[in-house]
Amino acid sequence: MENRKENIKFKLDKTFIIKLIVYIIGLIIVGFGVQIIIYTNMGTAPIDALNYYLARISLQLFKNGDFSTLKSTIGIASLAFGTFTIILLFIITKNKALVFTWLNIFLVSLIIAVWGILFDTFNPLESSYFVRALISFLGIVIVSFGVFLVIVTEYPAGPPEEIMRLINTKTNNLFVAKLIAETIYLILAFIGMIISVVIIDGDSLEFTQVGVFTVVTLVLTSTFVSLFDLIYRKITKKKKEPA
Repeated sequence: MENRKENIKFKLDKTFIIKLIVYIIGLIIVGFGVQIIIYTNMGTAPIDALNYYLARISLQLFKNGDFSTLKSTIGIASLAFGTFTIILLFIITKNKALVFTWLNIFLVSLIIAVWGILFDTFNPLESSYFVRALISFLGIVIVSFGVFLVIVTEYPAGPPEEIMRLINTKTNNLFVAKLIAETIYLILAFIGMIISVVIIDGDSLEFTQVGVFTVVTLVLTSTFVSLFDLIYRKITKKKKEPA
């Protein structure tokens, strides 16, 4: 009886460790993919665009517009805004489990910042539109695979997903809830762009992080995550089937 309990405990511990490793690898891949997409200046997901302009504004205000550490500062901006979002969600929902969501955003932000240190050493990408679009597409595939790995572990997601869940309590429609959540982030990113580029820099609007590829990123990310999940389910189903 005792040996059986020990075996069950070992299996549980082993499963936990494997899931944790997959979860962390997924976050690392997501962070890398996010930096690739941002680097192309083709347009990124609304939440990443928002963090980009928050980072840009902070450097304009506190670093005299020195953007040499812009990519790594995105991680700090992500943590700051993510923490603010979680505090706001806690005030509304009183859900103590949000502390795990904060751990998610802490890890994601740290990983984005570390990858940012690498990308800050790169010269601006001045390739043709086609090449930049191709690299951005690669980044989308990478992000999608990372998101899939995070989802498959069933471990805590980030603030955007929590906002979507909160909205879904009112809409009872996940698609509408996601659409509303992404629209909120897109509006905030656009406001951030106006503050940073137009008000502080005094330049005309730029559409580097908010653009056509913002929509493309959202659509393709959802598509590829679903595709990876479908492949995973088919593989696991075949393994479970008797020979």
